[in-house]
Amino acid sequence: MLYPTHWEPPPTSTPAMPTSSVASLSSFSSASSTSSRSPEAVYAFAAINATTVLRCRQRLSSHHHFPELEEFIRFIIDNTDITPTSLVVALIYLERLRLSLPREAHGDFDTPYRLFLAAIIVASKYTSDYGYLRNSVVSNLVARLGLFDAADINTFERCFLGLLNYDLSIQKKDIHSFIDRFGDQLDIVLQSEDRLVYIDGL
Repeated sequence: MLYPTHWEPPPTSTPAMPTSSVASLSSFSSASSTSSRSPEAVYAFAAINATTVLRCRQRLSSHHHFPELEEFIRFIIDNTDITPTSLVVALIYLERLRLSLPREAHGDFDTPYRLFLAAIIVASKYTSDYGYLRNSVVSNLVARLGLFDAADINTFERCFLGLLNYDLSIQKKDIHSFIDRFGDQLDIVLQSEDRLVYIDGL
C-alpha cells in the first residue's frame, strides 16, 4: 500500500497544480535546468529519505525482480531531466509526508519506490511551467524494468497528492532551509542568484 488504511483515496482526476508559489521558484528552476547528472550522494540520500517515510514490509524472495532502491533511483534520475531544484522539492515533500503520517502508518515492500516516483513527478510539475517530467516518460522507463504500468503511476500521483492534502506550497526559504541542513549530504550547493547545482558540476 502507498497510503495508511484510514485514508480515503482522492478523486480520480488529478487537480491542477497550485500556482501561488511557482513564480517565486522560477529563478531556481531556470538556473538549474542545465544540470542533469546527479552525484552518488543524491542516490543514497534519496533512498534513505524514501525508505524512512513509514514502516514497510520486508523484502521477500518474490521481490527479486525489483532492483535495490538506490539503483532504481539512479536509473530514474539518470534517464530523465530532473533538475536539482525539482529533486530537492521532491525530498521536501517526502520529509513533510514522514512528519505528517500517523505512527501506525505502514506500507508494502515497494512503497518507497512508489513514493519516490510520485514525489519527483509532483515536484517536477510544480516547479516547472514547461518541460516537466511527464507521467508517460516515467511509465516508459519503469516499464523497461517490468515493475509498474501507466495506470499505477497515475494512481501513485493521486495518492501522493491526497496524502499531502494537496498542499504543494514551497517557498524559497523552504529550499534554503533544506539545503542548509542537508546540502553537504546531497552534494548540492546554492550558488548566487538562487542557483542550485550539483557539486560535481561546478
